[in-house]
Amino acid sequence: MLVVQAGLSLRLVWSNTAFGDEALYLWAGHLELSHWEHGTGVPNFQTWFSGAPNFYPPLGALADSLGGLAGARMLSMVFMLGATACLYGITAQLFSRRAACYAIAVYIALAPTQALGAFATYDAMALFLIALATWVGVRSTITRGWNFRITLLLMAGVILAVANATKYASAIFDPVAALTVALSCWQKKGYRPAIISAAVMFGSWAIAAGVEIYVGGRGYWHGITVTTLARPAASSSASLVLHQAFSYAGAVMILALFALLASFGGPLVDRLICGTELVAVILAPANQARIHTTVSLYKHVDFGALFGCIAAGYVITRISRVDVRRSWQIIIGLCAAGPIILFSIAQAANLFSFWPNSNAYVAALRPLLATPQAAAGHYSSDEQFVLYYYLRDETYPNELLDEYWDKSIHKELSGLAADKKEIQLHYLSAIELDNSGDTSAKDTVLEKQLASSGAYTLTYEGHWTHEGQTHTIEIWLLNGYFK
Repeated sequence: MLVVQAGLSLRLVWSNTAFGDEALYLWAGHLELSHWEHGTGVPNFQTWFSGAPNFYPPLGALADSLGGLAGARMLSMVFMLGATACLYGITAQLFSRRAACYAIAVYIALAPTQALGAFATYDAMALFLIALATWVGVRSTITRGWNFRITLLLMAGVILAVANATKYASAIFDPVAALTVALSCWQKKGYRPAIISAAVMFGSWAIAAGVEIYVGGRGYWHGITVTTLARPAASSSASLVLHQAFSYAGAVMILALFALLASFGGPLVDRLICGTELVAVILAPANQARIHTTVSLYKHVDFGALFGCIAAGYVITRISRVDVRRSWQIIIGLCAAGPIILFSIAQAANLFSFWPNSNAYVAALRPLLATPQAAAGHYSSDEQFVLYYYLRDETYPNELLDEYWDKSIHKELSGLAADKKEIQLHYLSAIELDNSGDTSAKDTVLEKQLASSGAYTLTYEGHWTHEGQTHTIEIWLLNGYFK
């Protein structure tokens, strides 16, 4: 099954160039490594990153140094394979090895699982660490010796804190992990030891998280606040968020619901386990519907789906008991995972096609940055971090501008107004636009201004298609500047 999972993710590794988030974290990782080795300056990533910049980014950069973008993406694949292995161990401990096989079959079939295994961001690492913390905690319930058991629970809490530092938003699943561990202990030893296990694991997590925040200081706390605790609401409707979430993990939601219903008539603890995992599946969609955003939704959904597949394995096992013959068990597994994987193969590929292939426009900009005029030029780009990543040997932090790091000569202006003024005054030497995503409305206005100004020339135009819509990426140069 792990070989199948690796194959499903590997087909995506070379399917597109770096996405903006991948480029950002890998570029930041290279800067962090250079800072550690040579003491070079680093931007204040901790004040606006949604994960600690010295956790995943340097690891990703090391993999990138060894194997390029493909190497960094394969690192994520290793993390996702580890998460699946942990899911097997957790489910086998809670229910049975047969249930564990069904659980990972469903999890591997999901499009977000396939995509995260080929996406070079901190999500796969954080997901693996949460799964590992849960497995270590569950494993403690069958360990002989009080001291060793306490040691495993303390380890589980620390691993959970490291997962949260890797990706701050992962903390929403901490109660699910701790409750899963406690219920596993309840199964084996009763509810009193379960309470003690949860308390030890939570205490360990609290101490480790407190140390991380104290050592990080105000900059890290500011980053945690603006990216996670006080994230501003967006404009997507709650129904759109829930609809997209269901398209990614609807099968797991339904199976987890059936598992809860099937658990009635069995032990109370089984009902509590299935109920906990059902809540886990809907946790991320409910939270993102609350703040009206679909950003990173498929990634967050996969965190909950990991736990939801525990319940899915339980209910599929119950169904397979209709006939205990091995052939029937295989048929049941194929019926559960087969339709999901047939749909998810195209869906996962679609998750890698909503940004442009950057090879052509990076190649168009590279010779410009080698000219004598480049150092004194001013640039604006919607794909700033992609350019930083691919042109990191030719560029420096903040040399390329975007709407978030606007260095307008008119400080009273920002956003579109600043860009329009900079074009009017011929302040910008090169401008890159793409008419997709959040910047599409702004770029349409700027494109018309550039075309009518007479001072800029369109030197590159590329196209890509996503979900039936054709998008355009353009590079405009100030006439006569680059010679």
